[in-house]
Amino acid sequence: MATFLRHALDKLCWLYYQYLLVTCCYVMEPWEQTLFNFIFISTIDMVFYTTYVFVSIHVYLATRFLLKLHFVDVIHIESRCSSCTS
Repeated sequence: MATFLRHALDKLCWLYYQYLLVTCCYVMEPWEQTLFNFIFISTIDMVFYTTYVFVSIHVYLATRFLLKLHFVDVIHIESRCSSCTS
C-alpha cells in the first residue's frame, strides 16, 4: 500500500513538473505563479461551466426538435394510411 501511495505521489509530482515546463511557470516569481494559476484555473472553470450550461441546453433543444420532426412524420403517415383504407 505504501508503494502505491509513493508511486501516485511521484506521478503527481511529475505531472506538476510537466505543467510548470509547459506553461513556463518555473521562470516566474511566486506571486506571478499564483496570479497565473488563478487566472488559468478561472479560465478553465469558465470553459467547463459554459460547456455544461450551453451544451446541455442545445442537446435538449436538438432532441426535442428531432423528436418533433419524427412525430410529425408518423402522424402524417398515419393520416395518409387511414384515408387510403376508407
